[in-house]
Amino acid sequence: MGRRVTRVGYRAVMSLGARLPLRVGYALSRIRGRIRYRRLPRARWLTPDVRDRLGVDVPELESWGRRACELGMSDELELFRFRRLKRGGAERLIRLVGREHLDAALAAGQGALLFSAHIAGFHVLLARLGELGYAPVVVGYSPRAWWAESPQAAARERRNSVLEQEFSCRFSFMEPDNFGVAVTAGRVLRQNGVVVMLVDVPYAKTAVAVSFFGGRTLFSTGPALVAQATGALMLDFHVHRDDEWVPQVGEIGVPFAAEGSIDDVAQACAARLEDAMRRHPPPPARYLAQDLWELAV
Repeated sequence: MGRRVTRVGYRAVMSLGARLPLRVGYALSRIRGRIRYRRLPRARWLTPDVRDRLGVDVPELESWGRRACELGMSDELELFRFRRLKRGGAERLIRLVGREHLDAALAAGQGALLFSAHIAGFHVLLARLGELGYAPVVVGYSPRAWWAESPQAAARERRNSVLEQEFSCRFSFMEPDNFGVAVTAGRVLRQNGVVVMLVDVPYAKTAVAVSFFGGRTLFSTGPALVAQATGALMLDFHVHRDDEWVPQVGEIGVPFAAEGSIDDVAQACAARLEDAMRRHPPPPARYLAQDLWELAV
């Protein structure tokens, strides 16, 4: 009963925030993020090992954690904004940089494979790509297992429906009744389409070790394998917020071919993601600041 009341209250607050003027809504979400940050147990992530690996001092690490929580709460606000988002409305939420890189990749005629880590603002970027006519296809593991019991579950399902119906996006998730995600990706790329893949938690059988934030870590090879199999060009992307906060900025990197060994391609992907994270800290997190440091330790 208590959990149900909490969920109803959460949805009511977020729905109200989503109806406020953009800057007011995001200002309130940042305040909520700072409140959440103050409640985090520092001992779980604010350690000498983490500081050394990321190459930052304590004040900077604290600022990254605080900003991560602000980004997480802003992302949750956008989740509820999707309820009323229509085609043409994503431009107010995100500014796309590097569209010419995507066009250059498609001009080569073998499709474009966009990849990134799990980042706040990812779904708004999908909406903007759909608005611009790219009709992106998202391929990967199904997120429904981890969001099923969350208070945002219904809102997440609704967001995906809006992306499909309003913005011509498609999702091909690996689920019990759908094992052909790689086939789907290959077909889209061979038709010179746009496929989007996130670097998920790697499985040991397909992961390789790469250099990342000054250490060695396992890295998913899914995007590299698909790109090599199809000849598609790869492009990294990253979403961040500047001092204005809204609209956020979606950056698409320069295309490159998946040449060499799988280890080489995975390392090239990791290097591009690390560069984006260092230019626009903090590294991405879904909700809590301590998730950040797990990327690098």
